[in-house]
Amino acid sequence: MQKFKRVTLSLDEETKQILDWFNDYTEFSKSELIRYMLLYFKENKSELYNIIHAQV
Repeated sequence: MQKFKRVTLSLDEETKQILDWFNDYTEFSKSELIRYMLLYFKENKSELYNIIHAQV
């Protein structure tokens, strides 16, 4: 089983509000949502994923 490193991200206020909304209206936790966001960015070769991944 793959081990995950614990990463602390600084999120802007708008991103926090989006995560709060998803957390309130879905069954996902914030950490799960962030994980799915990172997977999405990775699959789409997002520049943001590369920036975050480089900081891990």
